[in-house]
Amino acid sequence: MQQRSVTSLLIWISQAQRKHLDVYSKVDLTGSLVSSFTHYLRSEDGGLAKSLWSMVAANNDPTNAPYTFSVRCAKDDDTGCKAPKGGRGQSLAITDSQPQDGENVREMKICPLFFTADETSKNLDSRKYDGDKRGSWCQKGQHFKDFETAGHTLLHEMTHLDALAKAAGMPTRGENGDQSHATDDVDGFGDDYTAAARALLDAWVNHRDDLADGALKPFQNAESIAAAATGEYFTIYS
Repeated sequence: MQQRSVTSLLIWISQAQRKHLDVYSKVDLTGSLVSSFTHYLRSEDGGLAKSLWSMVAANNDPTNAPYTFSVRCAKDDDTGCKAPKGGRGQSLAITDSQPQDGENVREMKICPLFFTADETSKNLDSRKYDGDKRGSWCQKGQHFKDFETAGHTLLHEMTHLDALAKAAGMPTRGENGDQSHATDDVDGFGDDYTAAARALLDAWVNHRDDLADGALKPFQNAESIAAAATGEYFTIYS
């Protein structure tokens, strides 16, 4: 497994997200959503989605960070990174979404799989933007998973941080006032996070009456936020 110190990993997180941030933190979502955003978000989700993206970008300035969290590279035998019985597959990373308790900041844990999985082996400079040429980002026949990068996963994980989501103005989830502001991972739509994000949007748009009270909204689903950003980035640059 490729090993990184916490300091170098934090620098890498910033670099992995920077190109995404240049695009989606400036997108005008005050009106109707356009292009790739509409695969994952409703128009009414746009304001809070942009606020989340902007708050991720705001933490790129370590001298004036609006929130704090810790990052740890997990060991190979860390049980928290292994697939739970009957649950989704082995994790790339795990983030504690509970509200911060006093001075004890919440942790993002980078699992060993993150350093070996195909979807996190690439960054936005791993391929050329060279039209329909073999090996280009833009070659025909690509699927969403072909565009996933380390930055995509790290963006997904950062939205799980209560401190970030609270600073972005996200409402709490659940019936109690002490519940987390952070995004969650929607259940009930299968184990593929991106497909589940699209299915969640379809449920809210076309089958809203079938949803339970308090059902997770698209802007509260981590992959909806990450996938909208990744999709829009490649729509702009392809």
